[in-house]
Amino acid sequence: MKFPLYVALLNEYLDPFYQTKAVVGGHDWLHVRDVAAMGSKIHYLDFDLQEFEVAALLHNTDRSVALKEKGAEFGGWEGFLRHLLKESPFSSADRDRIVFAVLNHSKKTLPAGTPDLAIALQDADKLVRFRPSNLLYAGAHGGSMGVPAFLSTEPFGFTSTREKDRTSMWLGFMGNLEWVGMLSCDRARELIDPDYLRLFLEYLRAFGRETSEHVGCQNMSELDIKKALGNYYDWAIECAGMAVPSFTK
Repeated sequence: MKFPLYVALLNEYLDPFYQTKAVVGGHDWLHVRDVAAMGSKIHYLDFDLQEFEVAALLHNTDRSVALKEKGAEFGGWEGFLRHLLKESPFSSADRDRIVFAVLNHSKKTLPAGTPDLAIALQDADKLVRFRPSNLLYAGAHGGSMGVPAFLSTEPFGFTSTREKDRTSMWLGFMGNLEWVGMLSCDRARELIDPDYLRLFLEYLRAFGRETSEHVGCQNMSELDIKKALGNYYDWAIECAGMAVPSFTK
């Protein structure tokens, strides 16, 4: 089957699962298409754009409740991915590369020798989070899951990137910020829009101020932001055209 027909059929098959069935917040069809569109902007890695588009379309098939149930018919996620690739124009080696990229895209670290396709998918999945829409995604997801905006006791003190430990939306946003340093290289970081990054950081500073005033505690938000950004704190502040508070220097 020719690629244009295959990808059109794949889109047609997957789209309804995201439109009519429950999908974990921030992993809907708009996000999937957003990641797919990032491929053409990633010029610092050597990968096939057609493989990337398909990997992007498949990368959140484990987040749709209905698709997850479908995958069980094929022995799990990997079996389902291979089933969906069965009619694709890709070689066996190509399919292995796509499946590897999809299965590993959310891991914190990738093994040595990882194909550029998997690195590109991982970068793209993070880069699209540095946009205004992510503030909406995170808020809607947190609200639907019963996650509070901030904790009434010890609201600050970011320590963990694991999703299960993000017990407030504030901590979830810190996890997003940490992705700046987890991107594969500086050329990847250059793809973050400075205006969007400034909006994100200014929002977090205002959010931190609100939190401290509500709880009646010292505003430690900038220290959390600095910890989450790690070695890229100064880079992020400069990229966003913002000032570094004196107490963090």
